[in-house]
Amino acid sequence: MCFAAHDWHAHTLQQKDGLSSNNIECIFKDSYGFMWFGTSNGLDRYDAAKIRSFNQTGISVNAIMEVSGTLYVGMDNGLYVYDHESETLVPFTAKTRYHVVISSPVTSMLRVGTTLVIGTYGQGVFFFDSISGNLRQTSIGIPFITDLAVSSGDRIYVSSDNSGVHTVSVRGDYISSIFSRKGISRIMLSGEDLFYLCRDDS
Repeated sequence: MCFAAHDWHAHTLQQKDGLSSNNIECIFKDSYGFMWFGTSNGLDRYDAAKIRSFNQTGISVNAIMEVSGTLYVGMDNGLYVYDHESETLVPFTAKTRYHVVISSPVTSMLRVGTTLVIGTYGQGVFFFDSISGNLRQTSIGIPFITDLAVSSGDRIYVSSDNSGVHTVSVRGDYISSIFSRKGISRIMLSGEDLFYLCRDDS
């Protein structure tokens, strides 16, 4: 993995430098200035001098997001919260009004204001209000989420492994189906344009 500092000199970090794996799934810079790397073999933090690993052997870290000063880490075995005092990862334990917990792999996350939007592979999309602590689960019948994107008008685009791209509101209400296609793995918005990556199953 390479990155460029302000002087545009490239720096390379690899497993031999302390990364848990050379397979990087996601990168995030938090409000403290730390760089976080989600790998196929756990979570790493880089402070421009050294790497610290929060290793869960064999567990892929797929998404990292910060909301209201709290760092959330989405893994293949659910959602975790980084505790700054103990410098450990603790399970996210919030439940919906129907006592549903996030137990599926977390594939993607994004922030809309103080709300954390969580895409899972098996349980659909969750919305966590970081102020009230309220967790809601959508009931749009799209369980296998591969990615999320948000428009400037807070319309959320949801890609599914088996049913294409859909839009929902920040309240979780279904809006519409954009198009149907299997195997979409990533989506990105640029202005009014939607870009996506998909498997070629031909």
